[in-house]
Amino acid sequence: MIGALGALAAGAAFSALDPGLSGPAAGRLVRRLRAAAWLVGRDEQPRPELASEVRIDIPGWPADDVAEMGRLVQGDPPAPLHPEQLAYILFTSGSTGEPKGVMISRRGLAVLTAAVADRLGLRPQDRWLQLAALGFDVVVEEIFPILAAGGTIACRPTAGVPDPQELHQLLAAHQATVAELTTQHWREYLRWLEVTGAVPPAGLRWLIVGGEAMDPDHYRRWQQLFPTPLVHVYGVTECSCSSTMYTGLLGPDAGHVPVGIPLAGSLVLLSAQDAVTGRPEESGVGEVLLGGPGVARGYLADPVQTALRFRPDPDARVPGARRYLTGDWGRLLDDGSLVFLSRHDAQVKIRGHRLELAQVDRALRALPGIDDAAACLDPRTGGIVAFLRPAGQAPPAGQAELLSAREAAELSSALASDLPSWAVPARFARIGMLPVTVNGKLDRASLAGQLSGLTAVSAQPEDGSDQDSGAGETGSDQTGAILAVLREVLGDAGLTADDDFFSHGGNSILAMQAATMLRERTSLDGLRARDLFDYRTAVRLGERSAGDS
Repeated sequence: MIGALGALAAGAAFSALDPGLSGPAAGRLVRRLRAAAWLVGRDEQPRPELASEVRIDIPGWPADDVAEMGRLVQGDPPAPLHPEQLAYILFTSGSTGEPKGVMISRRGLAVLTAAVADRLGLRPQDRWLQLAALGFDVVVEEIFPILAAGGTIACRPTAGVPDPQELHQLLAAHQATVAELTTQHWREYLRWLEVTGAVPPAGLRWLIVGGEAMDPDHYRRWQQLFPTPLVHVYGVTECSCSSTMYTGLLGPDAGHVPVGIPLAGSLVLLSAQDAVTGRPEESGVGEVLLGGPGVARGYLADPVQTALRFRPDPDARVPGARRYLTGDWGRLLDDGSLVFLSRHDAQVKIRGHRLELAQVDRALRALPGIDDAAACLDPRTGGIVAFLRPAGQAPPAGQAELLSAREAAELSSALASDLPSWAVPARFARIGMLPVTVNGKLDRASLAGQLSGLTAVSAQPEDGSDQDSGAGETGSDQTGAILAVLREVLGDAGLTADDDFFSHGGNSILAMQAATMLRERTSLDGLRARDLFDYRTAVRLGERSAGDS
């Protein structure tokens, strides 16, 4: 926050990178930014690959030093500012495999700030609990509207995603009135509230949910159980984060949760024809186009992708105004509300982050010993599965087969230098030939069709031993009950009591789900999601239970 405000005060622009990026990956992005200075907390290890690193002691940094930081960035007093000057650059996934730097103007940031503050009715006594990861555009929405309203940002103590119980405690401890969650995180919080009988803190005025479409049944359940209003948001990094908000009551027959009507200054349209083929779209349905001053200036040093996604706005009164082709499929209701239907391309959402799967493909193909590779989204777990064709090896016959936990761990470690942690595949499988469509293009739908078969292949342990019942493998009824839950959460009947939960498709969201189910069905009353990171197998969780007793 201090860095962003200081840069803007100096007339400069700011950026932020996902802290999970490795040194080389972060260094490449900093070089693309041509950063004048890079702010790093004093307790962090030096990162020589970052240009012009400036080390600061954030917790004790006096407010007066913001101006000094501005002089470090700018060198000289800022020139008179113009609304179209750059405010910030954030990176989003690129279809070419390289993250795209989205350039947002000061006008765009100002319009978003005022629109969000107005729609939510933010006031000086409001407190917004900051939860989004650095580098995620939601950070911008968490910081500027609440400050502009004279309110307070409550910063969480750690960078990890809080599990539902920790989230609940943070909301209460900080007396938060506003918070924003990804859709999956909200689902787990709803489930935890239902299981424990708890209710959201009374002071919570708005709970914002976005990143993926909300399930209408889940939305209705929340409305029936809790007084805290939900806000379903929709937007893209290329248009200064959120463009629409929905706060209405959902009817019993609604099959979708609308993402709402546009914020002030945002324009939402549907394309009358497919932007690629030129064919007319179904009446009332089309690709979502976003316009208004929040639309980015384009992609950093990428005129080709900029020309593909940003089009002139023929109706705008401001010269040079453009519309952004989101690649999202939507429908407009009679009241002007937008309903999100699906993605129009290979872009997916992972824990609220937008990702071009081609970026994962490229990182996989760059690994030694890989001839070809492709990734797809597992809709059940919300994680990524990588299909690999090894170089110099005879293709395995028939169904793709899962790699061992050891092989998967090695690949995950290698990918960490090029991908943020949330984009690293949860599972890896060997395949003889990647499927293609009749036009010779990669057929990701066919890959996704093989996901259910991967469980059967993984059911046989590497030593060929039989593994029938969970309890029989360990001689412990408790461990068997734990194993049954882990198998159900992962959808993997072949998971053994010694298998690592995270090496077999587990992630932070599934860990939250598993922890809730384990508290329901076993004697692990005090289990938290973070315990699964420490005790990663059914055996070790069973030993933890025995030790607690």
